[in-house]
Amino acid sequence: MILKIKATLFLVALLAICFSCKMPMEASSTSSTTLTKSFDGKTMFIQKESIYQKPQVAELDVKKQRVKMVKTYEKTDESAAKELAKGDFMVQEKCDVIVEPYLFTSTETNESGSNTTVTITGYPAFYINIKNYEKKDSVFFTLPNYVN
Repeated sequence: MILKIKATLFLVALLAICFSCKMPMEASSTSSTTLTKSFDGKTMFIQKESIYQKPQVAELDVKKQRVKMVKTYEKTDESAAKELAKGDFMVQEKCDVIVEPYLFTSTETNESGSNTTVTITGYPAFYINIKNYEKKDSVFFTLPNYVN
């Protein structure tokens, strides 16, 4: 009997762990369909004293041509639309970071809500040669004497 109780508790705990990691990110609904976006995330609770941080240094391979993207977001405020545009730009260009991004926004409000159009231009860049920080890398992080 005790073995059945332990097996049942184990099964319930396992199911709770399996289905508790998926968190809803955004849900929107129209008259006929419902769209739900989610992300999976794993967390681990750690003690502050057990975190060791090692800085890393990377070189950037920057494309020579500035790229432009225009995207419209429905029912989204301006700050969220800018962040979404940066993410969509990096997905479109398959890059790691945007160098010198310029964002231009225009928001149109009507009876169904607001539409924010974001125009983003920037140089797509990719991380290369990622390594741990060493003392010899400090020369790249100091300003010359004539800059002040």
